[in-house]
Amino acid sequence: MNDQKKKLNDFLHDIKPWKKYLPHQWIVLIETKISNFNDEELELKSEISKLLFAIRSNEPKETELIKLIQGFSEHPCSSIETEKFLKKNKNIKTKINNLQTISSNKNELLEEIDSIEDYIQDFDDNEIYLLHICEEWLNQNKKNSIKQIKYFNNLKNNEKDNENVKFWVIDYDLQSHLVKEPAKSVIYYYLRNGSIDSCDVLKDSLSELSRKQISSISKENPNLTERDLKNKFQEFINIYPDGELAKEGFIREMKKNFPEGDPTEFCKLAFETIYKDKSGKINFSEFMTAVAITNSSDPEIRLHLIFSVCDYDHIKTIGVRHIVKYIETIQELNNASLSINTPEAKSIAEQIMKICNKNRDGVVVENEFIEW
Repeated sequence: MNDQKKKLNDFLHDIKPWKKYLPHQWIVLIETKISNFNDEELELKSEISKLLFAIRSNEPKETELIKLIQGFSEHPCSSIETEKFLKKNKNIKTKINNLQTISSNKNELLEEIDSIEDYIQDFDDNEIYLLHICEEWLNQNKKNSIKQIKYFNNLKNNEKDNENVKFWVIDYDLQSHLVKEPAKSVIYYYLRNGSIDSCDVLKDSLSELSRKQISSISKENPNLTERDLKNKFQEFINIYPDGELAKEGFIREMKKNFPEGDPTEFCKLAFETIYKDKSGKINFSEFMTAVAITNSSDPEIRLHLIFSVCDYDHIKTIGVRHIVKYIETIQELNNASLSINTPEAKSIAEQIMKICNKNRDGVVVENEFIEW
């Protein structure tokens, strides 16, 4: 029984950090289960103790003890009943996993609010993105819910340095008193005056590029006109109507830009850098970041992106081996028929390090790499 009690207590322990963002009745359910478990355990131990005492006193209680032991699998303290409870309430862990995916630091999560309108009225000077979610919608259409969460996270990442944009989650499991305006998981976008500009940001993003997307992509690809971007976007959506492509599709698209080369190794490196939510797929904006790595006319932006790709082990510094790997992938990307010249790549990498690495510690940080 100690193992079962530990499982229940561990379950509650994992949930407590998220207590403010979960329906109160979910917490009460677990706490009540643990309290009842403790009472049932004491009662069972007392009953067993009485039977054993009676048997030692030569009273004919063996049959009752055997019956009690044989029926233990149906007792509330048994492993079977405990596992049933945990399985029945696994939705709580699922909810926490989703909340953690959306906001690991809980900054975008709201405690109970009176109404959406009352809450956002104090933020007239801010643009606001509201992700509407609930367990019911996740069960009805898991694919859509996951895509909405991913897109919400992408938006957050793109606006992480913009203090005038707010991101919050409206969770109808917690905010059960609110009227469910949408009928599925979805992102609303509010302008600075508090008016709703979009009731489905993800859907709208698949029909045309927003001004913010155009601005962000143009910053990394200044050599492309707005018309170029819109044409590329339309081509992308025609091929990938859900707005995303996996690594295999990424390789195919890069092959179009480098028909004489083999983009496989480059795409492996770049993909790990540009897909921000680690979902295994990238959207159009992320794809255009990959294009900018090889095609941007802005030297500083291009060096920033190259450093990100070279830092494939995510340690914020690069050395000779990182640069050699990048040079070799670029050689393959441009001309697959030529054999890789590793000695030459190493010589170039060493020259770059000699120029960038002013303090001679053998590694280069991003600023050193960009400013050399």
